[in-house]
Amino acid sequence: QQMVNVGVLCAGVYLIHDGLLSQGGLITLTATAGSITDADGGTAVSVTNTAGQAALSSATGIGVGNTLEINLATLASASVSGTGPIDLSDTAGGLAVTSATTTDGAITLNATGGDLTLATVTAAGASKNISASTTTSGNIIINGAVTANGDNVTFTGASGGTISDGASGAITANRLIISLSG
Repeated sequence: QQMVNVGVLCAGVYLIHDGLLSQGGLITLTATAGSITDADGGTAVSVTNTAGQAALSSATGIGVGNTLEINLATLASASVSGTGPIDLSDTAGGLAVTSATTTDGAITLNATGGDLTLATVTAAGASKNISASTTTSGNIIINGAVTANGDNVTFTGASGGTISDGASGAITANRLIISLSG
């Protein structure tokens, strides 16, 4: 098997219709003047790279109006340079997030059926909250800085899961909300 890097650069809104698939390497999606949007309006996986990584960047949001479903080993980066949110849900096996940052937007991250490991997560701007969750199973592990200055950070763990400091975790928020299902 050979690792292949896939890159897509778009000046406007990048609509994902039938999904992107890679079996290793790095998938890079960049919307320089718009957003990365899930066009199917449902739960179909839009970006799959279970043996690799993805880097997503946009000017006005990722998963705007509809959660962007992904199936990745690692989210190398998700960044929004202007005003807009990040809304991602990994559909199977858990997700390691190296970096997720917004200049002026909320961040929502979910992992289904596995751990959600967070390194650097920063939601900047007024009233820009961070929500991290696991669904069906899995732990939330904080390995770095989770920052929502003056706003809320919410961790919601699946039944039987834990929320823990995996290494050198630090949380900066106005209010911290932690809950476990079940």
